[in-house]
Amino acid sequence: MIQTCPHCGYDIEHGLKDGLANCLHCNQVFDSSDYNKLLSAAWQIRKKNVTLEHVRWMIEDEDLSILVHTFVNDHEYTHAEFVKALKKFGVAHKSYIDYSK
Repeated sequence: MIQTCPHCGYDIEHGLKDGLANCLHCNQVFDSSDYNKLLSAAWQIRKKNVTLEHVRWMIEDEDLSILVHTFVNDHEYTHAEFVKALKKFGVAHKSYIDYSK
């Protein structure tokens, strides 16, 4: 569940479970991919100091929850550093959309 914009950290009006949304603050459009869920969770950790359990609820994936919590909470990665790490791991290139159908 995406609760904050993955780009700027602004709280979005309605949580996004699946699909597309836009941010009224930075005007960016984003989808519910793992990449954007991780970035949104990272903002939640930075801004609201949410627990690992809350991150698990938002992302719905144990390994990815631990990844974001470790990098952002434990190692205090900034937004730019976390984006760079996700791109290095290839998470930025994965999507829920199956174009083969």
